[in-house]
Amino acid sequence: KAIRKKGKPSILVANKGDVRGSELKLYDFYELGFGDPYIISAEHGLNVDDLLDRIVSSISEVKAEPEEEEENIIKVSILGKPNVGKSSLLNRILGEDRIIVSEHPGTTRDAIKIIFKHDSLKLIFIDTAGLRDKAKPKEDLEYYSTLRTFEAVNNSDIVLLILDSTQGVSMQDKKIANYIQKERKACIVILNKFDLIKNNIDKKLFIDEIRYELSFLKKSPIIMTSAITGYNIDKIISKIKEVALQYSKKIPTSVLNAFIREVIFKNPPKYVRGNTLKIRYATQTGVKPPKFLLFVNNPKLMYTSYHRYLENKIYEAFGYEGSPVVIDLAKKKEEERTV
Repeated sequence: KAIRKKGKPSILVANKGDVRGSELKLYDFYELGFGDPYIISAEHGLNVDDLLDRIVSSISEVKAEPEEEEENIIKVSILGKPNVGKSSLLNRILGEDRIIVSEHPGTTRDAIKIIFKHDSLKLIFIDTAGLRDKAKPKEDLEYYSTLRTFEAVNNSDIVLLILDSTQGVSMQDKKIANYIQKERKACIVILNKFDLIKNNIDKKLFIDEIRYELSFLKKSPIIMTSAITGYNIDKIISKIKEVALQYSKKIPTSVLNAFIREVIFKNPPKYVRGNTLKIRYATQTGVKPPKFLLFVNNPKLMYTSYHRYLENKIYEAFGYEGSPVVIDLAKKKEEERTV
């Protein structure tokens, strides 16, 4: 029933067709309403070729569904400690008071989803409960709010990490940054309440200090804002659009391999236990986050600093601002081609 509701092309497959008496149950399969079932045996290969042919022919029959709307949806979670101004900041972005704001920290307990259209984009903002410095017992409501916060991060494309400029980076902020990096989410760091300190600091030194403290998010752009005055609020949406584009960017294989050849030529890997790493081929295997697979002679010859070097070079060359770059390794035989 659930499959029929989806309205998707379906193929009914009955496995273990080599078992004696299975033909007597064919009537039951027809009652499911999916037409003729494919009777196969995965163990012995019975009729598997016919099934594969049917799958291939079905793929060509399926009309491509419009993806424009889905591609133009960006899910953004808003994360930070209590009382850093998350809800006030979101109200400024939206241009209206959609979130209840209170002087008491922790007013917003659960994740709140708000749809906001900007030009051809549809942004889904997920305003979350703040994460406190001290863990709460599991029976406390704060504990469940924290779980919902992490769930919101997992379901988002981009995370806005909101910091209080007057307080700098706390240990809890670092834990949040670590979680964002661990989940490989694109991130923009927002320094809110900047109006309270802007006349007393050197901006460049202040940003350098924030980057140093948030070592997990060194590649994330930083925007100084004020939810009260509206300072730099307009830059948030434009930066979200930029980062979302980078987070979804696909590099042509030929371009990627030419780039890897150049990088290796300028800085070849060092010898490890009398041998050296050879990268034979590279390809991009995914987006959100951008993932790359390098086929090498021996994955054990890839040392940490060179792995980080390749990630940084890809990040710099292809403009993955705010987005993590993931490189995986696979072994490839010596006779196969090398980049």
